[in-house]
Formats: sequence, C-alpha cells, structure tokens
Amino acid sequence: MLALKMAEINLITAETGEYPVLLLDEVVAELDEKRRALLLDFIQQGAQALLTATDPSMFTTSFLQQATSMQVSAGRIKLQESAVVLAP
Repeated sequence: MLALKMAEINLITAETGEYPVLLLDEVVAELDEKRRALLLDFIQQGAQALLTATDPSMFTTSFLQQATSMQVSAGRIKLQESAVVLAP
C-alpha cells in the first residue's frame, strides 16, 4: 500500500509540479529498518509529510535534522527545541 502511495505522489507531482501532503500515522513502527529508511529518504526528497510516532527513535538522524518535531502531551502540542530526539 505504501508503494502505491509513493507512486501516486510521484504522479501527482509530475502532473502538477507540486508535492501533495502525505499524512502517515504510526507507519514507521510497521516497517522493518530497510523499508523505514527508504520511506524516510523518499520523504526527504521533497515530499510534504506529517508523520506521527510514539517512538521518535524510529526516525533516522538525517530525517530528524530536517524535520520540525512536535510533542503532544496532555492535550497540548509543544514544538521541540531540537528536532533530533532519539528517546521518548
């Protein structure tokens, strides 16, 4: 299913010249390390994405360095000072 979404993003981008927004909820937890790295690399190539995860260590360091990281706790959203967060 993820490969289909990635192909769809490539098609939409080729047709419109703009990246669609990709929303992924806890998807990195469902992937093995190799596929997780491939997905994060794909997103880093320019895709606009909102990813959620309960375990920030699932993201690669290079991905986190480019990301805006936020934490949701007790119903509040807090912008992380540093995007590189390797422990919850």
